[in-house]
Amino acid sequence: MTQKKKNDPVVTIEGKEYPISKMTDDQKKLVAHLENLENKINNTQFNMDELVGGHTHFYTKLKDSLG
Repeated sequence: MTQKKKNDPVVTIEGKEYPISKMTDDQKKLVAHLENLENKINNTQFNMDELVGGHTHFYTKLKDSLG
């Protein structure tokens, strides 16, 4: 799902554009939920990268210190 930023924003789903201004309130709420979830997924992926990198760093430090 993508959303274009312009005077009349649209949501693109499977290649078809849907103007937000023509959506029902329930549909607009679903769009908001999807945007929020996409942000959370992106943040979680970013945090996972940090966690895996940190784990690798400390594992390597421990392994090296043990000889």
